[in-house]
Amino acid sequence: MQQRLNQLGIHPGDTITLSARGAFHGPLLVVVHGMRVALGRGVARRVQVELLEHGCPATLGRRGRHRHAHR
Repeated sequence: MQQRLNQLGIHPGDTITLSARGAFHGPLLVVVHGMRVALGRGVARRVQVELLEHGCPATLGRRGRHRHAHR
């Protein structure tokens, strides 16, 4: 899994922005290093993220939220 994420340009500590969600449990479209990357839900479930929000509680699934990737 780590090799696959590296190939997609996703590394620990990277900032990831959720851009869109596929309908009917389709892939998630994220932006990392200015590139759009589609992640299947199974892969996305394995990526731990930390919400980067300043003083505002939010759910992790909202569009446009910035996160740090952890593995």
